[in-house]
Amino acid sequence: MASSMYEYYGEPESLGLAATTRFFQVAAKANERFSVLPAYDTHIQLIPLDPGGKRPAKGFMPSRHTVPKTREALALLAATDPDANVGINSSRAPGALTVMDCDEPGVVERYERETGRRFPLTYTTQTRPHSAPYKTNHYYMSTEYSVQQIKKQVTDVTHVAGYDLKGCGGWGYVRAEGCVRDGEPVAILHDVPIVPIPDSLVNWMVADITKARAHNRALRAQKSKTTPSEPEPEQEQEQEQMSRPF
Repeated sequence: MASSMYEYYGEPESLGLAATTRFFQVAAKANERFSVLPAYDTHIQLIPLDPGGKRPAKGFMPSRHTVPKTREALALLAATDPDANVGINSSRAPGALTVMDCDEPGVVERYERETGRRFPLTYTTQTRPHSAPYKTNHYYMSTEYSVQQIKKQVTDVTHVAGYDLKGCGGWGYVRAEGCVRDGEPVAILHDVPIVPIPDSLVNWMVADITKARAHNRALRAQKSKTTPSEPEPEQEQEQEQMSRPF
């Protein structure tokens, strides 16, 4: 009998199959990138996110679930969420991460103008490289000094300061290189090592965030003076009835 032109070697290994999934490719690259940090095993978490999105994948609760950081463990997770994006979360600890998440243009230039220093170069990604190239994540290694000065993540001054701080206490994560949202992949801007966050940058951030919060308080106070008081419940009901269409 003529031999077959194909030989059967059995089912491919699960790791081989996982290597073709988006989740595994992104997570494995993140695992390699961030494993050099001293606190990687204890304070940094890889999180499966919705495919094409930025929320934790359905059924995954970051506060309760962990993702073991081995290629085999990532392969098992890839079998469940093959197209998931990957989030990177870090708790507050020396040797972990502090991420400056810039959402508005001009943050780096403002730092350099106000301090007379060059902005500290570190591993940096662009989260919207085509539609909004100024949206960047600057990854720094947390230090004893930064942990002392920055007590928790900062997400309340974005529209004033132009940035958030993630990974320095509280719950906040960023999307890893290679994640895709609305057709745009997170891309590398500066492919360099993650450096310890300089004390000078920490000091600028602390002062800048303090000023931004003072600005927000002043705006709220001004708004409260110009905004009419809330109507009493009876007045509110009357106004609602008057506004209904006939």
